[in-house]
Formats: sequence, C-alpha cells, structure tokens
Amino acid sequence: MLKRRNPEKVETERIDFEDRIFSATYPLECERIKESIARIGLIQPLIVRQLEKTGKYQVVCGLRRALACRELGFEKIEAMVYPEAELSDQGGFLLGLFENLGHRDYNDIERSMVLSKLHNQFGLDQSLIIGEYLPLLGLEAGEAIFHQYLPVIELEEEIKEYVVQRDLPVRVPSRLLTLSPEDRQASFRLISRLNLGVNRIMEFLNFLEETSQRDGVPIKGLLGDREIEAVLDDEGIARPRKVELIRYILRKKRYPQLTGIEAQVEEGLKQMHLPPELKISPPPYFEGDELKVEFQFRDPKKLKKVAERLLELSKSPEIKEILKII
Repeated sequence: MLKRRNPEKVETERIDFEDRIFSATYPLECERIKESIARIGLIQPLIVRQLEKTGKYQVVCGLRRALACRELGFEKIEAMVYPEAELSDQGGFLLGLFENLGHRDYNDIERSMVLSKLHNQFGLDQSLIIGEYLPLLGLEAGEAIFHQYLPVIELEEEIKEYVVQRDLPVRVPSRLLTLSPEDRQASFRLISRLNLGVNRIMEFLNFLEETSQRDGVPIKGLLGDREIEAVLDDEGIARPRKVELIRYILRKKRYPQLTGIEAQVEEGLKQMHLPPELKISPPPYFEGDELKVEFQFRDPKKLKKVAERLLELSKSPEIKEILKII
C-alpha cells in the first residue's frame, strides 16, 4: 500500500500543466473551484509525482485545483509529493481515479477517458476492466457497455463540451460516432442550434440516416437543403416552432408518400369544418382503412347535435374522398 505523504509547498512554475498522463477530468475549466479557492484557499492538497531527470511535477490528482491556483497567481501550491520511483504511471492513474471516486461522480466523457486510458494507455485486459472498473464508474458490467463508452472520448471537443453541458446520455454521442466526421458536424450544428432534447435528437438522426442510405445522399447534403436553412435562419420563428418545422421537413424527406397522404387528409378534414366537440382521425401511420371518431357532450341535446352532424358527414364528398385515400 502506498504510504500517505505529508503536504508540502511546491513551486507553481515547476508543475507541468501540459502533462495529462494522469488526468481523467473533463472539462478542466471550473469557475466554481476557482471562486472557492479565491475565497477560502486550497483546502485539499494536490497529489503530484516528481520526475527524477527534470525535477518537474506531474499532477496525479487535482489538475482543476492546480489550474485555478495558477490563474489566481499562487507562487506555491500545497501538495503531497511522490517520487517517480515510488509511483508508476499506472499506479499514479489508479491513485487519482480512486481519490476522485471518493468525492465526486464522473460524467460520461470522463468515464470514456478512464476506460480509454486503462485499456489503450495502460494495457489492462478488457475482461478486467469490464468486471472491476465499469461497476466502479457506476456502469453495468457488460461488453456492450464497454464498447459503447470506450470511443466517446474521440469525439470533437465542441461535441464533448455540449454533451457535458446538456448532460446528454451516452446513447447520443455513441450514435453521433457512427456518422462520418462531416455528417457528424452537420448533425451537431442542427442539434445545438435547435437545442434538441434526447428524443428529438434520436428521431432526427433516424430520419437523416434512413433518408441518406435510401437516396445515397450524405447527411451533410440533406441538411444543406434551402428549406431547412431558411427555417434555421429566420429569426422571427420561435425555437419550438422551428423544431416542428424541421421535423416536418425531415419526415417529409424520409416518408414522401406518407406525408403527402397526410396533407391530403388534413386538408379534407379542414374542409369539413368540424365543431370543436367532434374529432375524426386517420389510423396511425395510415396502417389500416378505418377512420376514428371521437366526440364529447354534456347533455342529450349536444349528443343529438353531434349525431346529426355525423349523419351529414356520412354523405359528404370529403369523407368519401378521405376513405379512398387511406
């Protein structure tokens, strides 16, 4: 077991802030930590390793705190110092990992970073990582989970930042990774501009991927459509309405025949001028040949009025036309 060191003051200029061998923190910037240190000082010392050849210090644990101290102008920072001979690369990484696990949760980008370093940098066996480290990170021990999280760290910085900022579940960055870099960037621009929720993100990506595969057009090309750009650039349209319009456009591209039928039925229903208490609906996804009728009433007179209107509709050309369409 590694012996705990007494804290000592180390010179800030001798800390190698660019050495991230032990880091599994994302993002590094944290104003909250900086404000805390500015108000009450550094409560928890860093853990550092001193290199034999250069005498420089590598941050094993506490890189955010170290960066905050440097920004605040600290000439010296309190730290527990371990010599290089006493702490291996892997040992230092695991020390920092367990130290952090004791007082905070890792986000999904950090989980991916941990798995990548354990597997790719330190060469730990996949089965060992799955069995021991996935549960430590709060994940289910399974091969599918391992392969879902492992590559997430490879995403572009702006996407990783957005994932953390919006606290998106791993299925979103994992799905984006299946796209080419160009299609991924185009999809991300749409997602971030519309500030989409998880369900809408997955729905839009389904529309885009399926249309792209069917038509042989890259997603980047689909999203370059003038109709889509016009909606996105129109400052007079509120964001929720933009989401609705873009959804309609993407769905129309994916299901041109279905959306055409929907438009015809919608127009036919409008021409009927139905009262608010009466509603006629086509079958979901037009899978069927029957219309659904819903109505409300609060007294026998209202019921009679609805029944009379339904009788009129049974003879109307609009209802016959809609039944032909479906």
